[in-house]
Amino acid sequence: MLYLNLTGMASVRAILRDKTNKEGLHPVALRIVAQRSSAYIFTDFYLKKDQWNTKEREVKKSHANSKRINAYLLHKRREIESFIIDHKLDEKKTKAKTIKDLFLDKKDLEAKEDTIQSNKFFPFAEERLKELKRIGKFNHYGTLRSQLRIIKEYAGDGLLFSDIDKVFLDNLSAWLRRDGNGKTRSKRTIADYLITIKSLYNRAIDHKIITKDNYPFGRGKVRIKLTQSLKMPLSKEDIKKLEEVTPETTSDGRWHARCIFLFSYYNAGMRFRDVICLKKNAIIDGALPYRMSKNDKTHYLELHEKALEIAEYYKTNFREGDHLFPHMDGRVIEDDFDKERRIKSINRTINNRLTGLAKSLGIEKKISMHVARHTFANHSGNKIPIQLLQVLYRHSSINTTIDYQRQFIQEELKHALNKVLD
Repeated sequence: MLYLNLTGMASVRAILRDKTNKEGLHPVALRIVAQRSSAYIFTDFYLKKDQWNTKEREVKKSHANSKRINAYLLHKRREIESFIIDHKLDEKKTKAKTIKDLFLDKKDLEAKEDTIQSNKFFPFAEERLKELKRIGKFNHYGTLRSQLRIIKEYAGDGLLFSDIDKVFLDNLSAWLRRDGNGKTRSKRTIADYLITIKSLYNRAIDHKIITKDNYPFGRGKVRIKLTQSLKMPLSKEDIKKLEEVTPETTSDGRWHARCIFLFSYYNAGMRFRDVICLKKNAIIDGALPYRMSKNDKTHYLELHEKALEIAEYYKTNFREGDHLFPHMDGRVIEDDFDKERRIKSINRTINNRLTGLAKSLGIEKKISMHVARHTFANHSGNKIPIQLLQVLYRHSSINTTIDYQRQFIQEELKHALNKVLD
């Protein structure tokens, strides 16, 4: 049936044609309607009739590749519409077949394909992934790989840098808040996705893949707002509850989690990776000289007697293996990438056990290994000069320490309010 374009304006719609191929499948096409005439641009996709949503003009979600195909159709439709607008074909009262022929002109198509190949977002991002793995940035590698998988789920693997504009980023942000699988994400997490896209866009500009002409970030466009996550440290009473736990009062797994958490806390919130990879022979005469994994800086730390007590317990009870805490022993580590995966797996296990332990002790706050760092920061308050805190936290810049410590001034705020209200 002929689609009558009564307004005189050209339109583009995705449709499922009635005529089938030898396998009985219907071709998916894009129908151009202009000046009461129609023309079709066929895709490489074929579907059963019950796999097509006629009302929404898209593949039903029950199809395994619905997201990829729908993303492609949306991209191609926008491409044709942009071509019509850019060439002012509506104003020329051009017939649908003429629009199709102009769009598919062989010379223009070859130039367009060359542009598309160099303009593709995901192949460029994959090269960045390979680079991160090659230089040993495994945490960054894992985060980027996960983010790219989610972005591809939304946009399809044909995403171009030229597709990334304010509308695309706004729609992506809205979808990330609650995606098709019902998963919700915080504002901070969504901002992290936008930061990743912005970083890749900037790299593409640096590599001369694209120009700055259509840069989607900045004033009047997309501005990334970073929300500071609320950090809930444990109280002194909570720490005391953990300290009073013994091997007899909890399971082995929770006991180890408790010891690792407290060891981190006693050492100014030492990062989990540095704790779990610590070798027994690293502690010399009650002191710990070590190289911090995050910024590769060397540090020398006199251990508190409470930290030494934990270290001595593990040296006495777990003589086999090189590591102070035995979780990294007993398994062959093939390479650095395998090591990072092992550390992340142990971290998840420890955090789960800490959650169970906290619940059994009546600690209501959420607890994880990183909370040890927040807790030390909160308890240090204004008792330690900021310059010493910078050394204890192993921050490269004192400004980082100032910003970090600013989040843990509850007591000062309480006293300030009391001065006014009492």
